[in-house]
Amino acid sequence: MGGIWGLASATALENIPVEARGVASGILQQGYAVGYLIAAVINLYLVPHTTWRALFWMASGISAFAAVLRSLLPESEVFVRARQEVKSDSDKPAQSKTRIFFHEVGQMLKHHWLLCIYLVMLMSGFSFLSHGTQDLYPTYLQENKRLTKFDATVATIIGNCGAIAYVFLPSTLPKIRTVLLII
Repeated sequence: MGGIWGLASATALENIPVEARGVASGILQQGYAVGYLIAAVINLYLVPHTTWRALFWMASGISAFAAVLRSLLPESEVFVRARQEVKSDSDKPAQSKTRIFFHEVGQMLKHHWLLCIYLVMLMSGFSFLSHGTQDLYPTYLQENKRLTKFDATVATIIGNCGAIAYVFLPSTLPKIRTVLLII
């Protein structure tokens, strides 16, 4: 599903008011934790009675359902407008989009090369940390802490519930503080 996430989030965010895009993108980002939570719950009850392959095929069915659902949705208004602009500009001589892209990337690297290196290193670190902690955590609990598979899966479920709740925490803290001040 990783390949579809970027396109789905871009499609969703282009139709949301600009002021709400930050919050909406944070909620969309929690799709990873929600998917992990659902997989852990299914793993908790399905895999002990079958094999991990059953979990794989179940997830494949969910992915196929999402693909069929996406194929039934209409194209976004932004995409339709962009296609119409390309058709109306067909009489003008067009530069290769690839050349334009590489020119713009070159200009960006020329002016912001240090920031680009910093961001690549930062995002690599985030990826190593997130996948190291999330993907290998159940194995760590089983191998090093001697938890059963069931207990390691329950710990994963609890962790993902915390990750999902964390998205809503910053927006609810001021409200909680206000309520506490009133009381």
